[in-house]
Amino acid sequence: MMKIIIFNNSMDKNDCMELEEILLKRGLLSKESVLKNVIENKNIQQMGKILLAAAFIAGGVAIAITAPNLLIAMGKFKQKLSNDKKKSLTKAFYNLQDRQLVRRETRGGKIFFTITPKGRSAFFKEYIKKIKINKPKKWDRIWRVVIFDIPTEKNNERDILRDRLKYMGFFQFQKSAFITPFPCQMELEAVLEYYNLFKYVTYLEAEKISGEEKCRHYFNI
Repeated sequence: MMKIIIFNNSMDKNDCMELEEILLKRGLLSKESVLKNVIENKNIQQMGKILLAAAFIAGGVAIAITAPNLLIAMGKFKQKLSNDKKKSLTKAFYNLQDRQLVRRETRGGKIFFTITPKGRSAFFKEYIKKIKINKPKKWDRIWRVVIFDIPTEKNNERDILRDRLKYMGFFQFQKSAFITPFPCQMELEAVLEYYNLFKYVTYLEAEKISGEEKCRHYFNI
């Protein structure tokens, strides 16, 4: 059995929804999604990006008490933070303030940092680059195949799409064909909508594919 979805979105770049709306529409701005894609992402080492994501989730973060405990609860740190680490977090928050990504407020004698509209925009633009595919515990034995034919005048967009698919966890089966065994449609559609590439991409779901052995070996399934 094979299901084929041919994306056909006639919107030009200027008519596309704002990135926040795109991510909301695909259900990718839940606390769980942000935790998985940013906070718990071992590839992200920059504390500013992590704190910006934490500020987005929490709304307002009390720097003296809440911020360290919030990051511990999120799994970024495995133990109680030292005074030096707390000072480092404080410095990172003030750096975000200097860049106008968070706003400093005082409430009940505590210092809070709240994400600003500029900070939300910066967070969303970074977040779209960090989206990864969830790996369920049990494979449903369906292959997801992404095939694209992007014109030469859009070489940059083609390279971006390849990079995003690799980062998301796809296997490059052929030059313009990527495969994953895991559900990925909402993540894929968010990327395609943001980069305005719907009309160049075909998405397929199939129970059998030729060359399946190397794909199973790649994903260890």
